[in-house]
Amino acid sequence: MTEQVLTLFPSKDFATEFYPEQVQGYIDLFRSNALSHLVGGRITGYDFVREETEEGLVIVKVIQNVT
Repeated sequence: MTEQVLTLFPSKDFATEFYPEQVQGYIDLFRSNALSHLVGGRITGYDFVREETEEGLVIVKVIQNVT
């Protein structure tokens, strides 16, 4: 089962950082679940943006598309 939780943080400093070789699997799994269970009504989809940190790790920004 998939549920949607919105958490707002005042800074990207609180984001989970992933090793570059691990992040694509996370994105693929989340994308699959989101498109299967979290789209409908005003929610039309999601975009995923990889952002590299100064340390060479990656954070993922998930953007929810709403009409």
